[in-house]
Amino acid sequence: MSVDSVIESNINLEAERQQAEQHEEQLRLLEGLVQRHEKWISEADHPEYQPTLLEPLESSQARLTRLEHLVARQENWLENIGFSSGHFVQPPELHNDEWTPRLEYLKELTGHHENWLNYDRR
Repeated sequence: MSVDSVIESNINLEAERQQAEQHEEQLRLLEGLVQRHEKWISEADHPEYQPTLLEPLESSQARLTRLEHLVARQENWLENIGFSSGHFVQPPELHNDEWTPRLEYLKELTGHHENWLNYDRR
């Protein structure tokens, strides 16, 4: 291996590491938000909604997929009680394995949930 290829390889590895750290931080923030929404929905005169507690998972991929399922569940619940975000909830199996589009989709949908739940709690 030439020195240039080693340097390029190190630069690529560092970029991948930084991106993984960003995804992990976004994932942690989304987990907190989704967990808060689980609690709020169950407390908002909807005792039949049983909140899901987020158990630790080692795989970031498994955590992301779990969040997709929970956000879809919340979206369906909110639609059933008269709130529609106007989003079609995509089944996670339709998503590709790219992190960024999946995280962006979850951030957008949880943002709508946050707005409605804050309004409903007034």
